[in-house]
Amino acid sequence: MAVTLKKMRSVLNGRPVRMRINENDDTIEIKGIDFFTEQEDVSPDYAYVIKGSDIQRRLDHKICFIIIEDQPLDEKYTGESSTNAILVDKAWSPETVIKRVRQLFEDQYRIGDSSIKILESCQKGYTIQQLLDLGYQLLGNPLLLVDVSLCFIAHSGGNNINNEPLWEWTLSKGYVNKEYAKSVMTDENQNEIDQGKEVLVIWETGLL
Repeated sequence: MAVTLKKMRSVLNGRPVRMRINENDDTIEIKGIDFFTEQEDVSPDYAYVIKGSDIQRRLDHKICFIIIEDQPLDEKYTGESSTNAILVDKAWSPETVIKRVRQLFEDQYRIGDSSIKILESCQKGYTIQQLLDLGYQLLGNPLLLVDVSLCFIAHSGGNNINNEPLWEWTLSKGYVNKEYAKSVMTDENQNEIDQGKEVLVIWETGLL
């Protein structure tokens, strides 16, 4: 799964070295990252990491470089060419750059995989609560579902409202009160639902 050059630049806090004409870094997609060596073939959809001190000749490759500025760059090597480049501070090591960008690819894959699972669940007719539970499973964080007026609808992921940032934020804004939140956590009607009994009305006094 590809990520854009702009996204890659944002995780590195790098600045662009523009060496390609009429290109925009939010449309350039990168599919992988590796160390740059002259002896190996390069891929046009990869980004390659190189130290500025290791640049010995003009960068004419039609690829993207991540250049670690461990010394001032010589314009004769980085002048206008067919190359895109991101310049990062000398404090970065090539290994750290590779690790950070590979994490970005892993996150992108996880997001794509999670999106597919959610869409498939919608197609299978999951209920709101089932979707919330799936979200909790994917994210590993408690979730709240509210309507457009920010009224509480459902929750997933744990039954404790103390020391839970999401609950504490919701309570601090006054969207629900503490008594109501606690009643949701210990909802006796939910036990009846779980046992297959029909519950016609759930009286939410905390919202009155």
